[in-house]
This record gives sequence, C-alpha cells and structure tokens, in this order.
Amino acid sequence: MQCQPSNRAQPSDAKAGAYATRKRGQMFAMDLIVAILLLLAILMLVLSVQGDVMGREGLASLRVDMAHEAQGAAQRLLYAPAQPTDWPRRNISLLQSPNIISSPGVLDWEKAKALSNSSYNDTREALGVSSQIYVRIMQFNSSQVYLSFGQQPPATSTLYRVERPILINGTVGRVVIEVWRELG
Repeated sequence: MQCQPSNRAQPSDAKAGAYATRKRGQMFAMDLIVAILLLLAILMLVLSVQGDVMGREGLASLRVDMAHEAQGAAQRLLYAPAQPTDWPRRNISLLQSPNIISSPGVLDWEKAKALSNSSYNDTREALGVSSQIYVRIMQFNSSQVYLSFGQQPPATSTLYRVERPILINGTVGRVVIEVWRELG
C-alpha cells in the first residue's frame, strides 16, 4: 500500500501549533502588562515632580505674603504716625497705627509697654498682620531682650524677619519683627 499524503494535519502538528499560538498570546499579554506598569511609573513620576514644583511655588508665595506683612508691621510700629495720637490711653482695639516712637528713631517706653500688655489678637490687627507675629526690642549687638510681645515661633515654622535700629535710653538697640506660620 502506498501512502497518500493527506491534507489533514497530524495530531502532533496540531498540538505544536496550538502551543505556539498560546505562547505568542502569553508574550503579548506580558508585553501589555509591562507597558502598563511602565506607563504608570512615568505618570507617578510626572505627578510627583509637579506636586513638588507646586509646593515650592506655594511656599514662595507664602514667604512673599509674610514679607509684605512684616514690612508693613515695621512701618506701622516705627515710621507711620500713630493713629490716634494718644493711643496708649485708649483701647488698642480702636488703634489704626501703633507707632512706638516718641521722636525720630527713639523708643517710647510707655507705648511699647502698652502694646506688649494688649491682647495678642488686637496687636496683630493693629499691625495689619494675619499671620502670627513676635516682636522683640533688644540690645543692638546682643541677645538681651528688653521687651517682647506676641507668640514666639516654633522651630518647625516658616518665618520672615525684619530688623530695624532704634535708640533705647540713649543707646543703639533694635526692633526685631518675626512674622511666621506653622506649616502642616
């Protein structure tokens, strides 16, 4: 008998073909999973960098706002005319500008003490500050504090400091104004 070639695939050939097709399908699925994981990693990296940039912009904007508040507080304390002029004898809540200077560059102790004995919120409002504030009247080249008022900033806060020279009882001193905010 002669063998005639048949158009039918041999059973072993069919198994080999199905195995190859299945293996190609598995490779395609594996490629798809790797591509998705790679895409997610890139997306997470982009979002992380964007969040970092936005955080830095927010912190820079916060520091600019605090700088304006500190400069404004220094202006009201040391240079702007007091309004009302007899404010130490009045309620501080009526105060618009709490100048603590008696003559150019000379500290008026009565006004400085009246301001330090006032409520913290009234003082902040009179100085035009929405952040927290800490003011110290100090010796010029020393850490000796003559008078302070406000809340001392914690080490974890972001702050902006302004220092101005002033005459205190005939000697040179300084007024240090720190405007700060606690970061969450």
